[in-house]
Amino acid sequence: MAEPKKASEYTKFQLFVLIYLYARQVEEGTLMESDFYKRVKMTVKEFGNLAPPDILPNTDVEIRRQLDELRESFLITDTADKYYLTNTNGVIYVRKYLYYLASNVPSSHEVSNLLDRAKAKKAVKGFFTGLWPSLKGRSQDEMANTIVTSAKHYGTIRVTALAQVFQQLASEYVF
Repeated sequence: MAEPKKASEYTKFQLFVLIYLYARQVEEGTLMESDFYKRVKMTVKEFGNLAPPDILPNTDVEIRRQLDELRESFLITDTADKYYLTNTNGVIYVRKYLYYLASNVPSSHEVSNLLDRAKAKKAVKGFFTGLWPSLKGRSQDEMANTIVTSAKHYGTIRVTALAQVFQQLASEYVF
């Protein structure tokens, strides 16, 4: 089994899967839940229906291959037909990037520059730069959870943009 790679080495679809599962668990209050039955589980078809077309692999076989790569890195796990975020490596992996983003990109200008480098669309850039001032004075944990749940709440295109930001962070900074 492989160790998790840097975010820049995963596809946008794979990062979307991790962020989306994390956001759902935060939203449902089950992030720290150890009970298997309370974890958010999704099928290949559900991922295929949720992911934006520009990051979606071309076939179910390719979707499964990319999900299996995440499973081999211990970031997600699976049952017979459903995949879910592991409560150790998967959560830690997403939180590492969220915490870095929350604590090391302090100004709206720097967030804007990061989104430019990630080639985020104008509406997505506006969303994140508008969100940033509301995070001032919050704990790192609150900031991280607000970023990811806000992205999910406002649509999969913003979760995809967050995945692009993760890729950009991973290519520019050493963790």
